[in-house]
Amino acid sequence: MGLAWTGLGIGNFFANDLETALRHIKKGIKIQKEAGIPYYLSFHYFALGMVYLELKNLRHSEDSFKHALELSQKYNEKWIEGTSRIYLGATIAQNAKSKFEKAGESINEGIKILDDRKIKPWSSIGYYNLGMLQADCGQLEEALGNLKKAEKMFKEMGMDYWTTRAQETLERL
Repeated sequence: MGLAWTGLGIGNFFANDLETALRHIKKGIKIQKEAGIPYYLSFHYFALGMVYLELKNLRHSEDSFKHALELSQKYNEKWIEGTSRIYLGATIAQNAKSKFEKAGESINEGIKILDDRKIKPWSSIGYYNLGMLQADCGQLEEALGNLKKAEKMFKEMGMDYWTTRAQETLERL
């Protein structure tokens, strides 16, 4: 039941109804915790971090991704570890540009975990985030390479939402 509520929250996230997404994901976390089921609790915190990041609540976003990372490592939920590392890096970068290296390392570690498991939808999002980080730090050539790679992967997989985001970003650069 907890995963269903968080899934509903993610649907609201992609429909850009962030307050409803936040409410549903928090309900999913509460149900999962009350049931005493640690399995996939990391996913709930990952989803929560995504919403907080979109709301520009960077402190809560970073805390959520760190918690997701800890839980995913504890319960060997590798794909969530990879995605959490990517988004933790993106959050760190938005919090402090001076931590570019740390943010890049986190994103690259996440991409490696996902690439090793051939989880292309999430690793492509990692390349997108890495490109965004590089663009923000003035590494335009590297940024364009990663953003174009992400765009190509998105197109191949029919990830229209992300293809559009990548194209808009490339046009701005």
